[in-house]
Amino acid sequence: MKITDLLDRRSVEVNGSAVSKEDAINKMVDLMCKSGKINDKEEYKRRVFARETEGSTGIGEGIAIPHAKCDAVTKPGLAAMVVKNGVDFDSLDGEKVSLIFLIAAPDTKENVHKSYRHTYYNRACCSVNGGQNEWQDTVRWDCGG
Repeated sequence: MKITDLLDRRSVEVNGSAVSKEDAINKMVDLMCKSGKINDKEEYKRRVFARETEGSTGIGEGIAIPHAKCDAVTKPGLAAMVVKNGVDFDSLDGEKVSLIFLIAAPDTKENVHKSYRHTYYNRACCSVNGGQNEWQDTVRWDCGG
């Protein structure tokens, strides 16, 4: 599956800002909803925050991958935001997060969200090592922008 199958250009913010983890997740959910892949915003948001109580999805190296698998999702999706100055996300390495990918997965037998996390973590790490502008250029290219 290609990034363009999941990521709608309306769900990308390359000049994002957030004052807290909660603020970042709220903004990410808003971005995801712009793609039309969520049929119940409040339920989806509730599930994303519930997942965060199990452990932070701030996985380190400036990356967070919050996610939820639930019936509020009509079609698999991905939202992305670059937070230039970073935001505290309770990351595993204690560092601020500057790249956030939000994954939405329908509640089906397949665990597609797990393969998405792995794919976009690897891609993000390569891009972080190459610089934030490289990631932004990749997203723009993949989204046809």
